Amino acid sequence: MPTTTSGGIFSNVYHHQSISASLFPMVFHGKKHIGLQSISTTANRTLSLLKRNNYHCQPIKTSSYKSLVRPQLEYCSTTWDPHNKCYINQLESIQNRAARFILNDYQQFSSVTQMKSAIGLESLQSRRKLNKVILFDKMQNNLVDLKLDLRPSFHFPGRLMQRQCRTTAYQRLLHT
Repeated sequence: MPTTTSGGIFSNVYHHQSISASLFPMVFHGKKHIGLQSISTTANRTLSLLKRNNYHCQPIKTSSYKSLVRPQLEYCSTTWDPHNKCYINQLESIQNRAARFILNDYQQFSSVTQMKSAIGLESLQSRRKLNKVILFDKMQNNLVDLKLDLRPSFHFPGRLMQRQCRTTAYQRLLHT
């Protein structure tokens, strides 16, 4: 049954691969993240394409990684920042493979952390944290068209509740 809002007609879509990967990257399906799998698969494919076709010097490899692979790993990451260690490691492993590719160092005992610092790549988790702070600052200063409401919410789903208080000190906050 189609849904109508504001004069537009929308059909009900429960799951579609392109919608879940682009608009809602973290879709839970049982114990598996469908969106995270899609993001990591796409980034791995792009990195493999670079490995097959880009065997030139290090600056070209670095700029191709930063312009083609890393944006796929960071798209909308301020909203879906993974908190489980296994999901964080899944994304970081792609960057670790990219660091080995850029420096052409596939030895077993080479330190990937030192490789990333030599290239100038910081971890994806620290970049996500920085981007979340930047977004929060933009929301606080009204530079983004998102409303930041730091007041406590008194909404309980399924119940209609009128906001009341016995003192007049907080009455102004409740009825704004």
